[in-house]
Amino acid sequence: MDGAVFSDLKAVGFGAIIRDEKGCVEAALSKKFHALLGAAKVEAKAAEMGLQFAKDIGVRDIILEGDSLNVYRALLGLSSPPPSVDAVIIGVQNACSEFRYVGFSHTRRQGNRLAYLLTKYAKSVRPHGTQAHLGLKF
Repeated sequence: MDGAVFSDLKAVGFGAIIRDEKGCVEAALSKKFHALLGAAKVEAKAAEMGLQFAKDIGVRDIILEGDSLNVYRALLGLSSPPPSVDAVIIGVQNACSEFRYVGFSHTRRQGNRLAYLLTKYAKSVRPHGTQAHLGLKF
């Protein structure tokens, strides 16, 4: 998953990819909201969005992977998140109980390229519920 701030639009975008155990894409999501959020909160909300997307399509075992080291460390409880994202991190941690297995993984931006591209694509998506729910089964 990934998140981005579109300052010029006063909006944020999210991208998420669901892959199977072999790495093949199962589903993808690109979504935009009109909101004024900072970069840290957008990355934390991307984790929340990725978890909700997985739940919506019925995935029970997941590894949330993103390129924000701060969010990754906060989700693992290795560091305290900034106060602006504390509630989001706690919400993600609590939502994990709805899954059979949840792991967390950090990747560099290069490893998160597809989610990054979907996040950038979200800039052209109509906001609030009209997501490009590329819930495609590949």
